[in-house]
Amino acid sequence: MRTSNGIYFGVAPDGAVLESFYADRDQSGWWTVCRPNTTQYRLFLPGADYGEAAKSVFGGTAFIPPDSAAPDSNLPEGREASP
Repeated sequence: MRTSNGIYFGVAPDGAVLESFYADRDQSGWWTVCRPNTTQYRLFLPGADYGEAAKSVFGGTAFIPPDSAAPDSNLPEGREASP
């Protein structure tokens, strides 16, 4: 059973904007993270949020878009998903 999912945008360590990416966490703490039409990565990060999960795969900084429908995303535009 999924507890959260969504499409997000990221910024690479060099400042380049990444493609959108998908991050999904199940109840046991396993994450699936991928960019559209690419390899899916499975990570066990039970306490992580979207930004931490994405940074573990892509590096850089993950951002939640302002129109995100994810249930646990209520950050204003431009705020980082993780510190």
